[in-house]
Amino acid sequence: MLESSAPKLTFILLLGSYDLDTKTLLDLLKRKIAEKYGGEGVFAFLLDELEIYSTKEYFALVERWTEERISVHTFHRDGTLKESYDLEITKEKIIDEAIKGLLRKELDVKEVTKLPVLEKLELIMKISKEILVIRDREETRGGEIAELIYCIMSGLSEKVCFFKKEGFMLSSMLMEFLDKQRVVIRTYRNHNDLVDSVLRFLSYRLSQNQT
Repeated sequence: MLESSAPKLTFILLLGSYDLDTKTLLDLLKRKIAEKYGGEGVFAFLLDELEIYSTKEYFALVERWTEERISVHTFHRDGTLKESYDLEITKEKIIDEAIKGLLRKELDVKEVTKLPVLEKLELIMKISKEILVIRDREETRGGEIAELIYCIMSGLSEKVCFFKKEGFMLSSMLMEFLDKQRVVIRTYRNHNDLVDSVLRFLSYRLSQNQT
C-alpha cells in the first residue's frame, strides 16, 4: 500500500464481466457510489474504463467518459493527488499521444509509459481501499474470476468482497479457495438488492478505514 501523511482520495475498484448486462450493472454501482459519496473524495473505477500512465515521479489515472471526453488524474508516487484535467479528444487525435503530450507538458517530464493490463491491475489494486468483484451471471468468460484470484494471490484478500447473484453455484474448489483466503462473500437477489448491499458494505468499511 502506498503511504503518505497527506490526505488521499479513496478508490473503490469494481471488477466483473464486461458482457452488456454486467457492464450496465457495474456502471449503475459506480453511479450510486458517486451519488452517495460525492464531495467526500471517494471514487469508484471500472478496470475496463481506466488506463494508467507512469513516469519516474508520478502516475496518472485516465478515465474515459465519452468518445470525446477524458479525465486525467495525476498523482505523486506516494499516492497523493497532484492535479486533474479534462481532455477533449477529436476523432483526428490519437488518444495515446494526446495523453502523453498533456503529461509531458503539465508534469515537465520526458518519459511517459502506458502500463500493460497486469501492471495496471496491480497498481490500481494497491491504491484501492476496497475491491468489489461482481458475479452476476453464470455464463461469463471468467475474467472476473481471474482478476479475483490475482487480487488474492497478490496478498490483498482483506480488501476484497465477492458479490454473487443467487441462483447458480460456484465450483467447490473456488469456494474452498475463497474460504481458505478468508474472502468476504455476499449474495444478492436482484440489482436493487446488490446496490443496497454494496452501499451498506462500503459505509462500514470506509468508516473503519477512517478511524
